[in-house]
Amino acid sequence: MKTKIKRLIISIKIILIIASLGSYNLLNAQQMTVSGSITDQVSNEAVLYATVALYDETGSKLLSGGVSNMDGEFLINSSGTGKYLMRISAVGYETREINIDTSQISSLNLGTINLNFTDVNIEGVTVIGERIKARTSLDRTTFFVNRKMYDASNTGVDILRLIPGIQMDFRQNISLEGSGNILILVDGKERDRSYLSQLNAAQVDRIEVISNPSAKYDSGITGVINIILVKDRDQGIDGHVYAELPTSGSELYLFPSYSLNYGRNKLNLFTSYNGELSNFDIHETATRKIINDQEPGKNVYDNKILTDQYIRQNTWSHKFHYGFDYFLNEKNQINFYAFYNPWSNEHSGISEVQADGNVPEYWTAEKNESDMNHSSFYSFFYKHMFNDTTGHEIDVDVSYHKLNAENTTTYLNEDTGYNHVNTVTPGQDWAAMRIDYSIPLTGRLKFNAGLRYKKQEMENKSTDDFRYSDRTMAAYGSISYSQGKFELQTGMRFKDYTSGIEGSFSKSGTELLPDAAVNFKYSASQNIRLSYRSAVSFPNLYQLNPYRTVSDPFYSRAGNPDIRPVIRKNFMLEHSLRFMNNYISTRMFYNISSDVISDLTLMQENNSFESTTFNLGDIHQYGFQLSGALNVTSRVAFNPYMRFFEVSLLPNSFATDNNLGKKQEFGWATGFSVVASFKKDITASGVFQYASPLSEIQGRSFHDALYFISVEKSFRHGIKAGFSSAVPFSKSLVYQGSEIVSPDFHSYSSGNIKMSAVPVFIKITYQFSSGNKRDRINRTKEEIDNLPRKGF
Repeated sequence: MKTKIKRLIISIKIILIIASLGSYNLLNAQQMTVSGSITDQVSNEAVLYATVALYDETGSKLLSGGVSNMDGEFLINSSGTGKYLMRISAVGYETREINIDTSQISSLNLGTINLNFTDVNIEGVTVIGERIKARTSLDRTTFFVNRKMYDASNTGVDILRLIPGIQMDFRQNISLEGSGNILILVDGKERDRSYLSQLNAAQVDRIEVISNPSAKYDSGITGVINIILVKDRDQGIDGHVYAELPTSGSELYLFPSYSLNYGRNKLNLFTSYNGELSNFDIHETATRKIINDQEPGKNVYDNKILTDQYIRQNTWSHKFHYGFDYFLNEKNQINFYAFYNPWSNEHSGISEVQADGNVPEYWTAEKNESDMNHSSFYSFFYKHMFNDTTGHEIDVDVSYHKLNAENTTTYLNEDTGYNHVNTVTPGQDWAAMRIDYSIPLTGRLKFNAGLRYKKQEMENKSTDDFRYSDRTMAAYGSISYSQGKFELQTGMRFKDYTSGIEGSFSKSGTELLPDAAVNFKYSASQNIRLSYRSAVSFPNLYQLNPYRTVSDPFYSRAGNPDIRPVIRKNFMLEHSLRFMNNYISTRMFYNISSDVISDLTLMQENNSFESTTFNLGDIHQYGFQLSGALNVTSRVAFNPYMRFFEVSLLPNSFATDNNLGKKQEFGWATGFSVVASFKKDITASGVFQYASPLSEIQGRSFHDALYFISVEKSFRHGIKAGFSSAVPFSKSLVYQGSEIVSPDFHSYSSGNIKMSAVPVFIKITYQFSSGNKRDRINRTKEEIDNLPRKGF
């Protein structure tokens, strides 16, 4: 344990060195700062995104620059003092020049600078410097992507790593504030992680984070990440190619991608690809100890069962996207989008089980997996914009998804004749239709409504016992109002559902789920936001499947068709502060989850263990959260995230009957990203994230800290190259673990991947474009529930 802590401290220090190196150049020279605020001469309102450029005294040499933020404020830095010329310009305003002298001072505040409105024709605007970091509105926090973030990223997924509160594991699975049950949007339309992997980082304009979603969004999700793209697309050909190369044969961890777009007149054609290739040596271990009933509380064990699996993980996925946009006219647009995705996730190796006790046993078998999955998706989208007012529109999406898969796990020992086969052959089909409508009722009042219908069927072709189907229909309505410093929003979501397993059960129900939010603009740079949400989460198909899977002679698990949905209520009070080009948010929260779905592990009379899914009780969580987007210096950006909370675990009567008691525990999660810019277009970045063990009604789960280091260099003609390292100096990483302490037994398991001391991956990006700028339709794609993946 001490060795792991030392390695972790060393790795954190290395990441922080990036920040110190970036600031070193600035500390060696005397710094001069110039600040002020820019307003309209007539209205006195702040002028947003005005360009502030600092030249030498002659006005011929550009020294530094920046842009004004949402409050019209600016701050620029330059090395040295003396006489300078400052030019301030903004679209629709006359350019203003100011002579300044900083010979005797190192900091100058110019106060309020007024700009005069003018009618001008502008062919292009060059923005110098950096955008504001973030801002808070009624239901979301928006983070603006700046030059440092572009330089440190290659794909849309890389950009997300740098946003506080967004976590990403080795497999690029995305979570928000500790929850992976989130909705990913691109320009407000549903996408998935793989879609982000094939986006070039330069396409991303800003990222909206919604921590307490409104009635517009599905009740099962806990948060929303909306990626807003740069609106202009090329008429002609544009795209990118991104490749990764390993430097060691012991680990393979690659996410290549490409995109290609062709536009002409009213038509855009597009295709793209993103892949996932990963191979690791994994050691999965489990220790189950059976407690002696004769001497309770003395840690005396009748039997101890040790399980070890030494396996090689082989994962690959190839996802091909294609489609077209067609602009019928200014008011009507259509889109076709589809993908085809073959993928596999296999774990093969040696499995060993050793049982000590009155009758010692030793079991070993060769584990072989065969896994093949084919997923396809088709969707047609139509959007109509009405003539009467901006924002009055309706869109319709009809989509269909199909999955065919086969997974077989074989445990074989030729010496003893042991041969056990687990085979799952799922087939899934679903069709969905969605309608969204919005209309501004007045200048301050806006109404949104929508309908969604979805029907799906799934079967396990290996057995006749599991044929699942469900139908859901949802309708929502929300209204928002703004007046002065106040913004209000309230809504209601109605959900009607029917689900069942043929020959086993059938259930139906309705839910009414209200939400409300209010935002108070305390000042030009401060917001106070209060929100409430009621939501429901339904069990997934695999939690309902009663088919029992055997992992070894002493352990098996199964789902449960009788489990009920989880009801969640979330309260949040948040304060946000912008000061110059920095952003800090603090939040208090209280979350209640009722009828929580979890696995219950019980010991059988023959000393074997069975896990089954049940509703086990309620969980109450309250705590404090802090996040920020900060400039340490003009060259170094630092984005911290911290979350501290108290958890109360309240088992229901069924759980109590199975020896589960109340628990109250403290938990925390933290992380940060740092980006440093150097000369010659070199950028270094580091990401760190860790969460304390997550307490559950039975047991707890845990994993090791994750940290990544990258260095990138930009070249001419759209070429960028660099290298990255994941979890250096660790050599071993616990990617998942669990522990159960029961009056009858103690269970501890963990999955560890084996790595090089310093794994290095080379990255190369090439971006190309030709032709004139044009728009492209961004439309809806459903979130697909594929088979749950194993391992790391």
